Amino acid sequence: MRSCLGLQKVVIAFLITLLFVIKPGDVFSQSTSNLDNLKTEVRKLPNDTLKVIKLAKLSKRFSKYKADTSITLGLEALELSRKLAYQYGEAYSLYILGIDFIYLGDYNGSIEKLKESFKIFNYIKNETYKARVLNTLGNVYKRKGNFNKAIENYTISLDISKRKKDTIMLSALYNNIALLYLDMGNDYKKSLEFQKLNLELISKTNKTLDIYNCLMNIGNAYEKMQNYDKAISFYTQSLDYLNEENKYDKMLLVHNMGVVYEKLQKFESAKRYYNSAIELEKEIGNKDMYVYSLQGIGNVRIKTGDFLEGEKYLLKSYSLAKEIEDLPKQKRLAYNLKSVYEKQGNYKESLKYLEIYDDLEDSIYNIDYVKQVTLLEQKFEAEKKQQQIELQEAKIEQQKTLKRALFGGLIALMLVIIVVSYAYMIKRKANNKTKRQKDEIEKQSKYLKESNIILQQQALSAQINPHFIFNTLNSIQCFIYENNKEASNKYLSRFSKLMRLTLDNSQHQTIPLEKELEALELYLDLELLRFENKFEYNINCTEDILDYKIPTLLIQPFVENALLHGIANKKDGKGKVEIDIKVEDKTLYCLIDDNGIGREAARKIRRKKNIPHKSLGTKITEKRLDVANTLYNKKMQIEYIDKYNDEGNSSGTRIEIYIPFMV
Repeated sequence: MRSCLGLQKVVIAFLITLLFVIKPGDVFSQSTSNLDNLKTEVRKLPNDTLKVIKLAKLSKRFSKYKADTSITLGLEALELSRKLAYQYGEAYSLYILGIDFIYLGDYNGSIEKLKESFKIFNYIKNETYKARVLNTLGNVYKRKGNFNKAIENYTISLDISKRKKDTIMLSALYNNIALLYLDMGNDYKKSLEFQKLNLELISKTNKTLDIYNCLMNIGNAYEKMQNYDKAISFYTQSLDYLNEENKYDKMLLVHNMGVVYEKLQKFESAKRYYNSAIELEKEIGNKDMYVYSLQGIGNVRIKTGDFLEGEKYLLKSYSLAKEIEDLPKQKRLAYNLKSVYEKQGNYKESLKYLEIYDDLEDSIYNIDYVKQVTLLEQKFEAEKKQQQIELQEAKIEQQKTLKRALFGGLIALMLVIIVVSYAYMIKRKANNKTKRQKDEIEKQSKYLKESNIILQQQALSAQINPHFIFNTLNSIQCFIYENNKEASNKYLSRFSKLMRLTLDNSQHQTIPLEKELEALELYLDLELLRFENKFEYNINCTEDILDYKIPTLLIQPFVENALLHGIANKKDGKGKVEIDIKVEDKTLYCLIDDNGIGREAARKIRRKKNIPHKSLGTKITEKRLDVANTLYNKKMQIEYIDKYNDEGNSSGTRIEIYIPFMV
């Protein structure tokens, strides 16, 4: 964004930008107070599209550590994006909120936000984020035990990621499919194969956090295979990549270490790791892992003879799993409680939880689920074979098509001979008429182009206003007389740059928006000198539209008109000019808003001074737009809006310019 910000705001913006370009591990090595300070600084930024993205990204950074704060930031980003009608920002904010709700344990809320996000990304045709949203939806459905939906979303995401050659997303999908096999509980080797495939892919990227997660998940697979030595080995390797201040990932690792030590019957070590995990889960607000750690410490206490305390932990874990609607966790805990009560001789409670376990087993691992997992596996293994079959079929079809074409060609040739003879006669009659029409069109096109060139030259003359040049040079001369070398050099340099840029731009029919705004800023800075800082201005424009083409010398005449007829005659208060540029429905929308005396008051002053009703620059620009509309078949238009305060007095003018996209 281009804006006349003070030094303090520039520094703040730089610091906020720095937050989002350094690695996540580095960001969270900062203290919580530093993160809170950054949150405060982001909220101070101007309400534009850049602020939407920074709020959403900051929400994502908080999600693993302060779930409530991350939700608040995500909602702020969503609200601002909707006020700005910024569709990408709205979809991205909803996507981040979907992730935030996962860490909060609100899976239904997550699904709702992710579906809204996907709908918008699909509308604006953003394939990359469609794949990311579908992958995250798959994760949520997996946690809810709806594996049919999980596989459906993973499969579509996988197809998009392969088309886009998105290695980051492919890595995430390999990891999630591996975790799916872990949740199935019947093919840990297949899970291990996918994780090793993932490790090979991400090792090429040198992304520390991804390598850490992959090593930890490989350790998880070995733990399920009861190879505890290898599990501890991979957990230890994972620890080497872990930043100590990264609380979320530390929580995962210490929990997994507790699991392994429990299996090795080193109960004191297991209890210590589980308790550490619980402290982190409470601090972060992560209900998902809290279920696992409560179950772990409950089992450890039962194994060390403290049945009542252990039972309390297991029941609390089961209750929380029901609260967050996580069916796989409920199933696992139901079987755990069934086994515990059976060993205690409490067959009534044991039978109760066995029935719950069987019901959950039927709802999760149904026939459709097994079929879809098999199809997903076959999709990976048979992809190359399918491509070969399709290629062979294409060759056969090509041969058939060639034979049909030869036969059809003979018939067509005969028809052509008959038709051509008749068409030749018709064509001769039509040629004269076509030639006359063509000459008329060329004549009109030539006239329009010549008119456009003449108007563009007139716009150049109007823009380089003699009074403006004289007054600017006079101000610079004052600096020279006062021996203020710094100021005189500064403004003389800007003046020469403006002249050069204006002449250069005038050589082209259309120019990038960035060039137009560069000249406009130079003009306004020099007018500030001439008007002795009687006004201030802001130019608001997102960087993603700076390459769009617009007719040259378009915006400045309207800004000049606002200054000379609106701001210059303002008696009370400081003048202000706001210039906002954005894209709406494939149309560049430019708003010029001033707090001057208004058009009616300006007309009265001009009549007293015998000045023409409209400025030359704006008249020429309007004519140029009319010619350009005909020449390029576009619908560019200008609207003038008079502003009034609550007392009915004029409070300035708004000018709205609509410019369809130009190549």
